[in-house]
Amino acid sequence: LSLAQPFIFQPFVASRMHYFVAFDGTRLSEEAVRRVRSMAHVGDDITVATAIPDGDEEFARKRGWLGEDESFELETVGDNAREETVSIAPAAEFEALRVGHHASSGAIGSRLRRLVRDIDPDVVVVGSENAGHQMNAVGSVASSVIGGDSYDVLVVRHVRE
Repeated sequence: LSLAQPFIFQPFVASRMHYFVAFDGTRLSEEAVRRVRSMAHVGDDITVATAIPDGDEEFARKRGWLGEDESFELETVGDNAREETVSIAPAAEFEALRVGHHASSGAIGSRLRRLVRDIDPDVVVVGSENAGHQMNAVGSVASSVIGGDSYDVLVVRHVRE
């Protein structure tokens, strides 16, 4: 390199990241979506997914996805969950997965993990009160989802006030 040659600035261009957030309408999963929104850069992809037990009115009402006088319609519950997600992270893609009314947490975790394999994210984010304590507890949806080794994992344990 000669000193007579001008220096040409080439800006660093970060590669796009793809984030996956397991969302169940709890405060910790909402916080997980907020954290990803704050970490993601323009052009990054965010996929938020929730598993909805078919016909489980109590589940949907507890999360505010179904009104007291409404009967369970999967499309309505999914739309309301999507609206909640988009209110937190407007650029996120949303996936509602139908599971059986009495699906175990293991079955729900398997469905979410299958979706994770299909979309192949760089980072998987879950909210869990048991992070670092009982993450491998039998029946833990979070342990099923974070069990892969082809992505990094962020576990959100606290809601920032």
